[in-house]
Amino acid sequence: HLIEAGIFWWPVYKLSAIAKFTTAAFSASGVVLLARVLPKALDLKSGAEYAAVVDDRREAQKMLKREQFLLRTMMKTLPDLIYFKDTESRFTRISDSLAEFLGADSPEAVVGKTDYDFFPVDFANEARADEIRLMQTRKPIIGKEEPEHSAAGKDVWLSSTKLPLCDETDELIGLFGLSRDITPQKRAAEVMETAKEAAEAANRAKSDFLANMSHEIRTPMNSIMGMTELMLDSDLTLTQKDYLSIVYESAESLLEVINEILDFSKIEAGKLELTEDDVSLRDEVGDTLKSLALRAHSKGIELAWQVHADVPEYFVTDRVRLRQVLMNLVGNAIKFTLEGEVVVEVTRDEVLPQATRLHFVVRD
Repeated sequence: HLIEAGIFWWPVYKLSAIAKFTTAAFSASGVVLLARVLPKALDLKSGAEYAAVVDDRREAQKMLKREQFLLRTMMKTLPDLIYFKDTESRFTRISDSLAEFLGADSPEAVVGKTDYDFFPVDFANEARADEIRLMQTRKPIIGKEEPEHSAAGKDVWLSSTKLPLCDETDELIGLFGLSRDITPQKRAAEVMETAKEAAEAANRAKSDFLANMSHEIRTPMNSIMGMTELMLDSDLTLTQKDYLSIVYESAESLLEVINEILDFSKIEAGKLELTEDDVSLRDEVGDTLKSLALRAHSKGIELAWQVHADVPEYFVTDRVRLRQVLMNLVGNAIKFTLEGEVVVEVTRDEVLPQATRLHFVVRD
């Protein structure tokens, strides 16, 4: 009986003595325990070995209790909603936070119930369909954002993650999941989206204002320049011509600024369109540089241009934009060149099926 009760640390010779004693004592009644006792005694190599087995078992039990303690602590204290379900989507265990979210008295009160007992049918149907698909494919659902209604009457957003649950033989026995409240993040995103839309509306209003203002200013400026140009062709003294030339150049510079503001506002509004004008490239480059020749001459700088012979004569292009780009580049070159020359060179870069790509170089 001592042997069967698990007291295995006695030396083997004592166990053998007990076996002989029990055999002698009960031989008269025909009850022979030797057949039961002796094989067990012979299997015991030493008391130290069985003491080690007992120690291992105790250590395993201690580790198991530790794991159970950690699981209970997690289920009781984490604010995230944690749950385990069987293959029929019935709750088998939930965290205290989920019980509170569902309005249950305790986590145990939810065991055996499903989403249909706590949520609207549409939401429960979608959750069940997701879980069936998860268990069939074993592919986890990661961070699915879902609007839900808590038992406290609050509308919240949850980020839900669900994974298949398998036993030690890899047989599917259900699923487990975790849902996290992301309502503050969603509300912050909504505020950001509202602010973004307001900023975009303000930007569009600004662009429209600039476009209208630039257009209204450009019209009288063209008139000022036209009248000034007519007066310059009339009989004037040298002083008067100098004054009017300054007026004309200043008006021209202001008009360039206005045109750039107008173009910028059009680009922001997505309304900048290119026109298609039939132009002679050589004449267009020459006429554009003529308007800058006086500025270069006043600084003692030579202004020259060359269009290579293999470049075709006529093109369909936007005359205004072409002039604008050349005026900007050549004007800057003249402004920052103290002596020497500014040269514009046009070469053919690439011939395409429906167009020719040109390379404009402004060198100072």
